[in-house]
Amino acid sequence: MAVTIDDLPNELLVKIFVLYGPPRRSDIEPFEPGTKPERRDACRWAPLMGVCRHWRTVALETPLLWQVVDVGESTKWLELALVRTRDAVLELYFHAHPTSVKTLPMLLPHMHRVRKLLLPPMSIVYLLFLSVIQPVAFPVLDELRLWVDKPEAQIPVEYVPFDLSPTRFPTLRVLHLQNTVVPWTAATMSRLRYLNLHSCSPAGPRPSFAQFMDVIEACGELEELVLHHFISWFASPSPHDSTRTIHLPKLRKLVLGDAAASIAHFIANVYIQETVTVRLEGCVDSELQGGFRSLLPGDASHLPVLRTLTEVWINLPFAGEQEIMGVIPHQSIPLKLSLHSEGNFSWWSNHSRMLIQFANLFEDVRLQTLKVFLQPRDIQPFPTWTDLFAAFPTLHHLEIHPGGDPVPVFVALSSLSHPPAGPQLPLCPTLKRLEMDYLEYSERQHGLMLVALRRRAELGLPKLDYLGLRYKGNGAAKMQRDLEHERIMSEDLSAYVTQFDCSSCI
Repeated sequence: MAVTIDDLPNELLVKIFVLYGPPRRSDIEPFEPGTKPERRDACRWAPLMGVCRHWRTVALETPLLWQVVDVGESTKWLELALVRTRDAVLELYFHAHPTSVKTLPMLLPHMHRVRKLLLPPMSIVYLLFLSVIQPVAFPVLDELRLWVDKPEAQIPVEYVPFDLSPTRFPTLRVLHLQNTVVPWTAATMSRLRYLNLHSCSPAGPRPSFAQFMDVIEACGELEELVLHHFISWFASPSPHDSTRTIHLPKLRKLVLGDAAASIAHFIANVYIQETVTVRLEGCVDSELQGGFRSLLPGDASHLPVLRTLTEVWINLPFAGEQEIMGVIPHQSIPLKLSLHSEGNFSWWSNHSRMLIQFANLFEDVRLQTLKVFLQPRDIQPFPTWTDLFAAFPTLHHLEIHPGGDPVPVFVALSSLSHPPAGPQLPLCPTLKRLEMDYLEYSERQHGLMLVALRRRAELGLPKLDYLGLRYKGNGAAKMQRDLEHERIMSEDLSAYVTQFDCSSCI
């Protein structure tokens, strides 16, 4: 006897309801720390209630389907879910702060079964209304997230909106707060797997840096740690205690955004395993000072990922974030160092210095691929490129946006190193692939390029497997014309390059 859809067990019907509709974005991509609550589209199965009376009955009587609730301007669906979930746990995603604040009193009788509570970006004044839940216990709450509009422009409130003690939050494992005072104690934080604090401050008298690190040391369960504008709230540290090495064995992601000195002192005291994804974001005031180097302590041995990198990208725009990214090709970016300024800092005038700082910072790293991205007209002198290339004798692949002029790069590649001791050596002796983009044509380029490549050959270096030059406008055609004329008259580029590609920028 054939089984029809009307004969399906309720368990299979519920499975159909759960799987119905396009997958949620958060099912496809990981929940990014710092993002606002994304809609879970938990009620996307609702149209199936119109199939027949039986399906409608199954939906209405299945608490599982009502457990995850998106709350927008209207609370109607939430009111239905509170009834139809019966005693099942709830996951509440609020997307409008007026609704979230006015709804809290209605939720008080149900707080004992709230497993996830995500509150939307709200003005700091609305945090005062959260006091209504101060005396309430959350026995099953696993995840608490609270966002605030423009947290960098705010001053943390002067009270603790959530009493996060283990007696009231015994199962809390995920915590994301902004612009609030937090009880920075081992009892509160040691249970967490994920911690994100943005523009928060510790409760009570200003603790010392050692007290801050005592709590970090107790957080052995942490898998992700994100701290923005938090470390510098603690009393200025004394000189680095080289005997202290804190291990966070389960940590997989670390993001620190703060004053560079605070970040460096954290790294000096915590051993970051090479499997950890690291983001260090420093703020520059009126002077560059140590630049990228200031984000790390003098001894960077606590950050072994530095020694494992084989590919690094440097992005130095005229304005905005200055970046160094350590890359695992086709996989991930395990290390990112960045600098930003809240004022009108002149990055352009410091780019040569920053490239040298990068070379000093990574000089013991056996890089195989280096990519440097400069904006048009940000042309660096050849001594800067010489010092940069001298730090990485193992390079196989160079990709450079040299500000429009490729000549200083070619001159540097045909030069010798200038070590303080020992013999001078050719630069990039194992280079196989060289690419330069967004170039501006000039008549002298082809001759100087050939001189540089000839010089490398005279130094005994092998020919390049690939040379790619990409010009703006009709520069590529002019360069090819000049090289063809040179080939006819005296010298063929093929003596130095196996494959040459001269084309226009896309």
